[in-house]
Amino acid sequence: MADDCPAPPGDANAPVRPVLAATVLVLRTGSSGPEILLIRRPPTVYVPGDWVFPGGRVDPADRQFSGGSLSPAECARALGLEDATSARACCLAAVRELSEETGLLLARDRAGRIAGADAAREMVDAARGSAAGWYAAMAAQGLVPATDMLAPFAHWVTPEGLPKRFDTWFFATRAPEGQPASACNETTGIRWIRPADAVAENARDGEVSLPPPTLDALLRLAAVFDSGTATAPAGLDGLLAAWVRRGPPRTQHPWMRLDGPDSPMVVLPGDPLHPETPDARPTARYRFVLRLGRFHRIRND
Repeated sequence: MADDCPAPPGDANAPVRPVLAATVLVLRTGSSGPEILLIRRPPTVYVPGDWVFPGGRVDPADRQFSGGSLSPAECARALGLEDATSARACCLAAVRELSEETGLLLARDRAGRIAGADAAREMVDAARGSAAGWYAAMAAQGLVPATDMLAPFAHWVTPEGLPKRFDTWFFATRAPEGQPASACNETTGIRWIRPADAVAENARDGEVSLPPPTLDALLRLAAVFDSGTATAPAGLDGLLAAWVRRGPPRTQHPWMRLDGPDSPMVVLPGDPLHPETPDARPTARYRFVLRLGRFHRIRND
């Protein structure tokens, strides 16, 4: 789970350093089209009660582990990072957090086979102890984190000025065959839902309340799936492969506007209100406005 990252000791006015984190967009083919897995946060953590993708902060154990199906250099190329250790740690944290929060395990055994439901259940129990314990249990079972099953999708850095900040890499994957997802450990709810339906439910103040990074990702996915892309498992695999081939996602540095009409709001690069957007090149199609405790998408006219 994600933690705070306080300002350096002795400098109360210094910006909060963002915590490195990873989250996973798990996709599957549903009866009415592609669906995505959302989990509900407990009331004691960041974005309490909101529906988000499984994920959390990078743990020291993620940096210390030396395995994974992708090498540090391959992870660094996938994310466009110079720090190969941090790149692999992000990929490993994505696999570990997904297991901890949903019971879905992206891993292969010594014969190269994807882990089954029994192994996935055992790893949920191992995750209740510590991240280091999870890696020890993986090694004991002869399992290797399948970081090659992750497709980089997005990269968000929380705006400066907020008490909690995260440097979060979003990965996409297809749900492993034969493994049921369930609410595990601190997760208080779990739902498979079409991206467009999640966006609509948030807009009408339904059960699903979404923070801006999650809402932005779902809007992008809804646009892809509404075009008829990836309506079958093979289509999902092709889509994930295309996201890998396109290279590292562009880093999003949103800005929090706290004054003026419709404030507070989150504006994206390319929005005329974003301080780094050239006046002649507005490209962002929407922004996010906080109303009655949840963020809503407002189109830029």
